[in-house]
Amino acid sequence: MSFAVYYGTGASANGVLLASSAAVAWTASQSNMSFQVDVTVTCRTTGSAGTLFCTGRAEFNNSAVSNTLQPLLIPATAPVVSGSCDLTAALIISVQMLRSGSTAETATIHEMEVTALN
Repeated sequence: MSFAVYYGTGASANGVLLASSAAVAWTASQSNMSFQVDVTVTCRTTGSAGTLFCTGRAEFNNSAVSNTLQPLLIPATAPVVSGSCDLTAALIISVQMLRSGSTAETATIHEMEVTALN
């Protein structure tokens, strides 16, 4: 399982990829395990060719993801300024949890907060 942060329509893997985490193993046969993801996106330049900068971290119940794999940093390596983003368009920041494997995991988000600081 991993996380990716996009600037786009909100559809799966749509838009400009701002940052992504490394993949970690979610422990099999777990249910109702808590996790928390905090992401900060900073606008570096504005306009139709604007740029964004993204960092974050995820933490999990130790039964879901081993504590030796935590915290999960976003991005996995040194953060960089994004490619060109049309910041005049009606698009959104989208935090996405990605899974791989043969089992059918789901994640339910109970609370999301977006705070504009400027």
